[in-house]
Amino acid sequence: MGASFFIDQTFYSGWSNLFDRSHLTRRMDPDWGRKEEAERANADTYDFTNCTPQHFRFKESTKFWQGAEQYVLENGAIAEETANRICVFQGPIFDDKVDLWANDIQIPSSFLR
Repeated sequence: MGASFFIDQTFYSGWSNLFDRSHLTRRMDPDWGRKEEAERANADTYDFTNCTPQHFRFKESTKFWQGAEQYVLENGAIAEETANRICVFQGPIFDDKVDLWANDIQIPSSFLR
C-alpha cells in the first residue's frame, strides 16, 4: 500500500501533544487460532494502516474508550467461561461538517466499533 494511504510517524511525532497513534485493534484480541496465524495477527495490529489519530485521553484512560472496550471484551467475548469469537468492524467515521484538521490530515470525530 502506498504511503499516501496512511499516516506515518512524522505526523504523530509532530502532534504528539494532542494525538496518540491509536491502534484500532488491541494487540491481544486477534491472538487466537494456529500459532502461525496468531503470531501474524498480533504483528498486523502494529501496522500504520491499522492506526488512526485519536485524542490522547481517548484510549489512555479507562474513563473513556479504553474502559468500555476492556469491559466488553473481558466480561463478554473473551471471558474465561466462554468460547466466543467475534468479528469487529471498526474504523474512523469522517464527517466534513464536524471534523477538525491537523495540517492536511482530517481527524475523525467518531469511530465505528
